[in-house]
Amino acid sequence: MKVYRVEHRYTNRGPCYNEFSDYDPIFLKNGQLAVNIPMPFNSEYHVHGVTYHVAGASLEDMLVWFNKSNINELRIKGFVLREFETDSVFEIEGHLKFNRKESKKVIELDIEILNK
Repeated sequence: MKVYRVEHRYTNRGPCYNEFSDYDPIFLKNGQLAVNIPMPFNSEYHVHGVTYHVAGASLEDMLVWFNKSNINELRIKGFVLREFETDSVFEIEGHLKFNRKESKKVIELDIEILNK
């Protein structure tokens, strides 16, 4: 299955969770998240010593989470869009989770394709 994830090019952290899937949002303005991503910490992100990361099933899913302003800010902060091919996917509360270590293939895409 292909899944899509916005993450930092060098650290692999997401906008709301760091590379260890610990809640650590980067978009804080006046103490509030600047993006509307309803992803509170969930202990099921860490199961039997495995860290699972949030992903979308399609590019359209990314547009539900990020608007054009968010995408531009993410790009400036060094974030990219990655496509993962993996069999290690499950769903919790409407969000896909996957084990990046078990991904068969990873392709880095230009995050700007979400603005088209």
